[in-house]
Amino acid sequence: MRVIVLGAGASVHAGYPLASELLAKVEERAKTSSFGNLGDAWSRWVEFRDGCPESLQLVVRNNNPEIVLTLPTLLQAAADSEDASRTRAAVKEAQAHGVDGPARTLEEYYASASRDFLSRAKIGLAHLLHALDLYFLDHHVSDGHDAPVRGPLTRLLEELEPGDAVVTLNWDTTAERTLWELGKWSPLDGYGFQKRLLVRSAADVEGPVPATAMASPVKVLKLHGSFGWYQEDSEILFENAIYLDAFRFASAGQLVPLLDPGFGVSRYQGDHLLITPAFIKNLTHPALIAIWGGASEALGSADQVDVWGYSLPDADGAARALFLPLRERVRTGTTEVRIHDPSEGTRDRWRALLGTGVTMLNESLGRDVE
Repeated sequence: MRVIVLGAGASVHAGYPLASELLAKVEERAKTSSFGNLGDAWSRWVEFRDGCPESLQLVVRNNNPEIVLTLPTLLQAAADSEDASRTRAAVKEAQAHGVDGPARTLEEYYASASRDFLSRAKIGLAHLLHALDLYFLDHHVSDGHDAPVRGPLTRLLEELEPGDAVVTLNWDTTAERTLWELGKWSPLDGYGFQKRLLVRSAADVEGPVPATAMASPVKVLKLHGSFGWYQEDSEILFENAIYLDAFRFASAGQLVPLLDPGFGVSRYQGDHLLITPAFIKNLTHPALIAIWGGASEALGSADQVDVWGYSLPDADGAARALFLPLRERVRTGTTEVRIHDPSEGTRDRWRALLGTGVTMLNESLGRDVE
């Protein structure tokens, strides 16, 4: 069994930015995008960023996006924790003494300047996630016309056989889109979980996906979620108009769009299932747990693992834990791990994690795969 691990560097040849360039590229696209909501969402994030105290400006404008994204994520976690703690205390006090004091204390807390800052952080983060989602949706549209630029990725993925897997830390759809074109993947089960989707016929009639619809001999396991994914309880909902539209399939000789019946337009405003490159990550959603479990199983069964364009950043502690068992498999010769990356620093980080038995190749996916 073979596993291919993809990081941001594996999508650069298709026009996507490295993680270190992400926020600058989103800001640049927000000024020119035909998606009007992208500019609005980004400006609302900038409103929070620019309104931060002077002491935090070196954080929110840091050249490391992991640091920038960690601050509002931490502030949101602080708000949720403090809100819950103070509310429990107020309820307990009111039940014990039956007085108005606890309610007034809680009102004063929510009206305080410090709590207002946490509120603005939560709102700012929500708008930033919305901007990121729209940026990748916008890019997704142009991807439909740029299949030739994915030539290196196509040549890499066409080698995969049934039972192989792609483990990706990217939000874009270059991997699954390419596998779809190769006839090796479907959104019905290709992400490591089952999805109930419908098709809309030429007569604008919605119906079940035909029983003959293609399954996914190759899985794409997206550890950090994806643009176009929204969470609702234990389910993942797919955005219809743009995200799923790229995965149309032929029915009765015609291309027909796939639909997620659970998705609604209101989802554009929140509930994005994007795990940001911050030092704090929430990986508790059931579908994400299934994805991480599938990735662990795949890596634990692989004879060969090839890593393309993933720099193993410090913020990805969970990913390091996921890959760490490969160290023993490399030592015993059970699994061959090859790191394809032109960065000496990246190769050093992988060598420190997995040992000296890893094969290091000074190459990137931007060049032809031999």
